[in-house]
This record gives sequence, structure tokens and C-alpha cells, in this order.
Amino acid sequence: MSKRIVFIILLVLMPMSLLMASDFISDIDSQGNKVLVEYIGYDYDVVIPNDITVIGEWAFYDCYFIENIVIPDSVTTIEMAAFYECSSMESITIPTSVTQIEAGAFYGCDSLEEIKVASGNPRYSSIDGVLFDKRENSLLIFPMGKDQAAYSIPWGVTSIEMAAFALCSSLESVYIPNSVTSIGEGAFFECSSLESIAIPNSVTSIGEIAFSECYSLESVYIPESVTYIGEDVFMGSIFLEEIIVSSDNPKYASIQGVLFDKEEKALLVFPMGKSNATYTIPDGIVTIGNSAFDDCDSLERIFIPDSVTTIGDGAFYYCTSLEDIIIPKSVTQIGEWAFLGCKSFKNIVIPNSVKHIGDFTFGYCSYLESITIPDSVTSIGDNAFDGCSLLESIILPKNLTSIGDEAFAWCSSMESITIPKSVTYIGDDIFYFCSALNEVLVYEGSYAANFFLGTEYEEYLSYVPSWLSN
Repeated sequence: MSKRIVFIILLVLMPMSLLMASDFISDIDSQGNKVLVEYIGYDYDVVIPNDITVIGEWAFYDCYFIENIVIPDSVTTIEMAAFYECSSMESITIPTSVTQIEAGAFYGCDSLEEIKVASGNPRYSSIDGVLFDKRENSLLIFPMGKDQAAYSIPWGVTSIEMAAFALCSSLESVYIPNSVTSIGEGAFFECSSLESIAIPNSVTSIGEIAFSECYSLESVYIPESVTYIGEDVFMGSIFLEEIIVSSDNPKYASIQGVLFDKEEKALLVFPMGKSNATYTIPDGIVTIGNSAFDDCDSLERIFIPDSVTTIGDGAFYYCTSLEDIIIPKSVTQIGEWAFLGCKSFKNIVIPNSVKHIGDFTFGYCSYLESITIPDSVTSIGDNAFDGCSLLESIILPKNLTSIGDEAFAWCSSMESITIPKSVTYIGDDIFYFCSALNEVLVYEGSYAANFFLGTEYEEYLSYVPSWLSN
């Protein structure tokens, strides 16, 4: 074989061999860092190349087969979800060069038992395999795979950081010293075995979803010191029966285990585990907070006093047994997702004090047969009635100007609808999968009359003379 032929063969095969040998896809970011974008190999033991400076988001996503990863001294940053669901990895060592580890970097690593840190690292330290900042003031990551039923946070820690204990399913109790002042967002998210937690009278702040989906938690005590509680803090904690607040707390109060603001003007959290079939909101309450009754599937009836003016986003989200609710005339605002998934509703009347129906407000109310919308309503949001499969007809208000995307999607029993001539905006696919729809009444010369021309609904159009009022 001639040298020329050998050279040509090598030239053809070389790129293929290089591609097969390189399991690391990298890129250069705007600051000149070499970022590991994706690992595409299938090795159990992985050594990251020593010219990588950043391990990027999702770089090792779902590399469930990897048991060991060596991070070189060139790496300075480990981004969010970098090792997401590396479920076979039991241990990892952070070298001296790493100065930034983003929250959630090891999320889903459910076999990870320890995070070691090189002694010379200027930003991080490790105690018994748990990751802290260098001064050991912030607890950053408690490895998901640590098989401990109980854990005591060391004295001197002031902050439990975002998602620090997230998905640690073995933990049944955690001792928090009174040096801790803040509990971060999602700090104990889905600690499904956590039965008790004593929040000390040093904590001032509890972040959003901090104790969300703690399925074994039955009671929580909020001490005097807490002045901030984030939204959805106990969302999905299905056996939580009571939230008790110190009578000396300046921001919060509890009545029969329900969380309110101190002035008792806002109802903030109705615990999911309360077995009440009926609940009367106290007189004087002005606001039903965002997600206040989220997933309270035991509730069948709620009485809202006429002091209430605002129903927050997701306030009654998936209250699947809720059959009867009267919205008082005092209510001026109903938030997005407010009644989404309330599948036991059969009818509802919106008072004429409401001007806007938000996105998904009545989405998937699958047994809703009738709804009264007052003429005060001028806009209907995206997917507002999506999935209301038994809703046969709906009378739109005469002052309506806007109908959002897929507003009536999957209203599969609706046969006819009249679009007021006041409407000046119609979103995409508002009648998506309305399989029974056979008539769309529009006013001659109106925005709606022109909007539906050339669409699949043109054949269903019936025209109302323009001189007729709505």
C-alpha cells in the first residue's frame, strides 16, 4: 500500500477517532472560560479534562451510571444542576480551585453520601460529608444519600441555604441551633420522612417552599422571632394539621391551627392535613392569600365573609371536593389559578365587582355546568375555562374586550357562544378541542367577525346585525 493511500485513510479516519475519544463537549463563554457543556460518554469513572474552568448547567444530566468523578484544579465554578440525577455517585471531592457552587448542583444525586473539600479551598469546607462555607456559617448541601434519621446542625451556623436538605428522604428529625437566623427557599423540600422540626427563636426568615412536600410533618410551631414566611412554604405537606404561632410574634398569628397575618386581615395558609369538610373564614379577613387552601381536598364547603376583597393566585387550587362556594359582592380581584382543578363545582356566580378573570382561574373545573359572568368583566385570561368539559353554554359580558389564548379549550360540551362586539382581542386556539361547538355568533363588521374568517370556525359563524346592542 502506497504512502499516499495510507495518508488518505488516516485523514478520513482521524476525525471519527477524535470524536469517539472525546466524551466532553465544551464551549468558550463570553468571559473566556472553557465551559463543560455536556458529557456524552458512558464511563463509570470519569476524569474531567484539566483545561475546563466551568462545569455547566446539566453537564452530567441523568448520567446515572457514573460512580466516580474527578474534578481537576482548573475548575472554578460548578453551575446549577451540573450533576443532576447522577444517581450512582456516592462521593465527590471539591478541589481548592472551586470558588462557586450554585444551588442544586447535586440535585437528584440520591446515592451521594459525602461531599469532601480540599483543605486549601478558600470558599468551602466539609464536616462529616456535609458542605458548608469556609467559615461554617452557612450549611449549603446535606447529601441526599446520607442514611441518617436524625441530624444536628452545628452551633454557629446562621443560614440554612436554598435546597440544603432537599429530597433527603431518610431524615426524620433535624435539630436547628438558635444561632440560625434564616431558612432558605426549599431548604427541606420533599424531606418526606421529616416528622418534627423545632424552629428556634432566632430564625427571622423562612423562604418559599421551605417545608413543601414534607409528607410526614403534622405540626409546626412558628416562634416570636419569625418576621417573614415565603409563599407555598408548606405546599404539598399533606398531613400537616396545624400551624401554631407564638402569641408574641409581631407579624403572624394562628387561629385553630390556620396561619394569618398579625392583624388577622389575611388568611395565609390553611394546613392540608386539616380534616374539616366545612370551614368559615373569620369576619374581617380582607385577603385570601396565594395558595392559601392549595390541595385541601377534604374541604367541601367554604364560607367567605363580605369583608374579603381579594382571592389570591391559586387560593383554592385543586380543592377537588369543594362543591359549594359563594363569592361575595365585596370581592374585586380573583387571581390566576384561583379555582383550578376544583372539579366538584357545578355552578358559580362571579359578582359584578370583578373586572378580570385571570389565566386558568376556573381551569379543569370538569363538573362545572354553568357560570354567571357579570358585565363588569372586561377581560378573560389565557385558559380561563380550559377543561370545563360539562360547560354547555356561557354568556360573555357585553363590555368584554379581550379573550386570552385557549380560554375555552376542551370545553367539549359547549355548542354555541356569542362574541360581543366590544371584543378587540382574541388569543390563539380559544376553542381548541371544543368538539361539540357548531355555532359562533358574531356581530357584523366586528373584530370577531373578521378574526374568524379563514379559520376552521368560519363555517360555524352566524351573524348578528351590527345595529343590535350586545
